Amino acid sequence: MVDIPKVVNNVKQMSNSSGYLLWGYFIFTMLFSSGLLFAQPDTLNGKVFHEVEILHKDSILTVPQLQSTVSGALVTREEIERKRPDDLGEITRAFPGVFLRSYGGVGGLKTMNARGLGSQHFLVLTNGMPAMFHQNGSTNLGNIQADFIEAVKFSMGGADEWGIPVLAKTHGGVMQVFTTDYMFIPNRSKVEVSGLYGSFNRHKWSVNTSFSGKKYFVSANGYGMFFGGNYPFSYENGLTTIEDTRNNNSIQEGQIRLGGGIAFKPGQLLQAGVQYYRSDKVLPGAIVFYQPENFQTLLTSNLAGNIKYQLIRKRIKSQNYVNYGLQSTDYRNPFALGGESRERYEERTLDVSHSAGLELSKNSSVNWGVQYIYGALDGNTDAVKQPRRHRSLISAGMRWKPGKWIVRVDLPVQVLTERNHIDSNWRNTPVFTPSLGVNYRMVVKKSILAYRLSLGQSARVANFNELFFGQIGNTNLRPEKSRMFNLGMSWQSGMNRGFSAEIVADGFIGQISDKIVTIPTQNLFVWSVRNIGQVISYGFDASISVSKRSRNDRFGGQLIQKTSLNVSRDITDKNTATYGHQIPYTPYWNYSGELVADWKFLQLSYEVGYYDFRFVLGENIAANVLDEYWLHSIRLSGEIKMKRVRLRIYGKVNNLFDEQYQVMRSFPMPGRNYEIGLKMGWNGKS
Repeated sequence: MVDIPKVVNNVKQMSNSSGYLLWGYFIFTMLFSSGLLFAQPDTLNGKVFHEVEILHKDSILTVPQLQSTVSGALVTREEIERKRPDDLGEITRAFPGVFLRSYGGVGGLKTMNARGLGSQHFLVLTNGMPAMFHQNGSTNLGNIQADFIEAVKFSMGGADEWGIPVLAKTHGGVMQVFTTDYMFIPNRSKVEVSGLYGSFNRHKWSVNTSFSGKKYFVSANGYGMFFGGNYPFSYENGLTTIEDTRNNNSIQEGQIRLGGGIAFKPGQLLQAGVQYYRSDKVLPGAIVFYQPENFQTLLTSNLAGNIKYQLIRKRIKSQNYVNYGLQSTDYRNPFALGGESRERYEERTLDVSHSAGLELSKNSSVNWGVQYIYGALDGNTDAVKQPRRHRSLISAGMRWKPGKWIVRVDLPVQVLTERNHIDSNWRNTPVFTPSLGVNYRMVVKKSILAYRLSLGQSARVANFNELFFGQIGNTNLRPEKSRMFNLGMSWQSGMNRGFSAEIVADGFIGQISDKIVTIPTQNLFVWSVRNIGQVISYGFDASISVSKRSRNDRFGGQLIQKTSLNVSRDITDKNTATYGHQIPYTPYWNYSGELVADWKFLQLSYEVGYYDFRFVLGENIAANVLDEYWLHSIRLSGEIKMKRVRLRIYGKVNNLFDEQYQVMRSFPMPGRNYEIGLKMGWNGKS
């Protein structure tokens, strides 16, 4: 049994006990709501309890409700339309237990962590294919715009789908993004045009089109964005408050995507797509008081193409794809020591995957997969040693559904083979990451109650930066492994006079070994990457949703509350000052609540989020604390439908009370800001 760390008592006064008050409030509202929820409905809405298609039956994408063996969350197009997030990073705020790391502004670097795991433990899949970045090992969620996202599904500790690539089964978390240009709805046409204007001289325009016949579809979408970027901030530096403007924060970026597909026979779909992305960003550095105007520039372009084939038969399913990407990066730092520096990188990735599932009987099936990934990085500096990496992955698994039970087993293995031009010897590293999941469902007085258990191991391998860059690189790094145990429950009521509700809760405990960290090895100016970490992580995620609709369906309301506790302690060495302390940039508590009301064609939503204090270094002392903060936002939108034409106008205010806060130390975030937008769409039959 792991004790709550002593550091909680040491810093409890700094947090003003807000975490405990917040948890007490959440328990009270959950118990109060449960009294209403267990007033049992007369009938069940079958759509609530069976597999719900979030796109279309021909797109072969379903989301099991109350059948999952893993914890996670789902965001559909309806919620995306309501919140109007900027990018995938903003969407992840809706997931319980996920902490978004943002460096400020719009389109800036955004990564995520959860349960003590770093961003490189989470794999992003776009339409079933990984977004691969070998150089730094993680995806910038700020580069994936929300305009064309149809749904996002997030899972921790595995995934229930048969069709995901093997690489997804080796990660601690998987985020699946489904975009509108990969949807296939026969005999449908769609044209959407949208534009927005917001604070800090922000403009954005986007176009989304698709046309389909009975057996084919074509799509094209794109966007362009300009962000002026300068915003005022207030910064606490000891006993002094500094008020200034964060300059040099502009962005110009655009993207175009083209795609299409052919359905040869029922259940057979061949898809292909290509996209080009380019961004030119001026990135402000951390607030440096003796040099407040420092910045860097980053010019990035990405060209990617893919071919994907799906086959669905009565007893067998398969998914195959080839994905190729070329990314160029030009980084300039005018304020580097010794004068301006310029670094150029070119990264190439080839990903080939096959996944299949075979139904042995009505209640049992097996699945398998193979995958090969090639990565290469070249650059104009000596720090880049032209690394080459080959990843070979294979997996076998099974699903068994005896009665009310669901049992899942996955056994993925990957072998890394890599080298660089200095060390000509190939290095082979095998990694085994098995996982097990169990689900039990039952009907309780016309409501559905499900319990789930999952346990397994995930691994994140060192990226190119950590292995090969200059003095920092260490080619002897071992994969960072995580072992996690999760126990959860889900409960859903049916529709009773327009009322429905859902409660989800998960508790977890895990350990991370061989943690990869960057530390000073000789002096403060010579750093290197090492395997030194042992981290114990435990806590819970919980959410409750209650909704009510009027009988004539003209008025509706919804209350959503989510909270999580994440204790992640360093247990590497009892003789160090950081033993038993919370790891950096991992808050204990997160909370978000949203109240939504709609009447006829109007919709109003109010959202509040709480983010607990964090420590910016391993020592949990007052000097290393980054303050907690609350964020409020309000949105109002109106939608008019005229036959096949839809017009939507919205406005929102973020950070309503002008909170001055930091997610990362020395990177102040924007204060109160607004956005207004217009979206016009046409839907018809081809």
